[in-house]
Amino acid sequence: MLSVVVACAVCATADPTLVASGEETPYRGRVRAEADLRVGSAAAGGVSLDDRRLEMGFMWAPLRDFEVGLATPFLLRNIDGTLDERTLGDVEVRAQVLAYEARGAFGRRRFGILGSLKLPTAPIGYDEHGAPLPSALQPGCGSIAPTLGAYYSAGRGAWSAYVSGSLFLPFSVRDGPHSSDSLRVSTHVQFQPRPWIAARLGFFGRLDASGQLAPGADDPNSGGFIGYVTSELAFAPATDLVVTAGAFVPVVEALRGAHHESAIVSFNLAYDF
Repeated sequence: MLSVVVACAVCATADPTLVASGEETPYRGRVRAEADLRVGSAAAGGVSLDDRRLEMGFMWAPLRDFEVGLATPFLLRNIDGTLDERTLGDVEVRAQVLAYEARGAFGRRRFGILGSLKLPTAPIGYDEHGAPLPSALQPGCGSIAPTLGAYYSAGRGAWSAYVSGSLFLPFSVRDGPHSSDSLRVSTHVQFQPRPWIAARLGFFGRLDASGQLAPGADDPNSGGFIGYVTSELAFAPATDLVVTAGAFVPVVEALRGAHHESAIVSFNLAYDF
């Protein structure tokens, strides 16, 4: 007689840690759907933008050590307080490989490889006068853009930590404005006093090369470094459901030209099937 047992995500991974989106503990057959909402604003080259971004994501693990996913962003934007725009962003295919895992007296430790590919599905954005927006304000990167990185996570008891780094290398496929190379780092520490609630405090940094307004024409209001302090609260109101709310507050802003980015408020809803 053959019996099939379907366990919840925590049971299947034997790890009760509430993880941030993209940091899921792997197990074969894991399927996760999520909705991620981010609200913020930015200004570049004399143009201001209020941005609301809803990303719908899906992740599947065909093997225990390999996960693949698809993320589709939808943007609702207001440009200079007068022009409303609704558009599709750049669709992204994502993959993650667990290369090393250990459990013992020193706690839980994992190391893995991250990869993704952005597709140029977002249109070129224009201001109220019909001029292309600066590269930093475009709804997409106007490129086929692979990303390659790595992560390391460790945890013991109620405490856990995560650090990752990745290199974003877009290859332009359009003559309009597009972003350029970027190095991105992220880290946070998490305290989880109960199985259903956790708090995170961390840092996210982005070092960008100058974007371009057109082939061979650098955008003077792009590139540089920005660093955010991140704070999130995650809780699990039901089995396999995780709700996360947080904020990204810029504390180091060394962006080139007339370029400024605001704090970002985020809300994420994830469910394991």
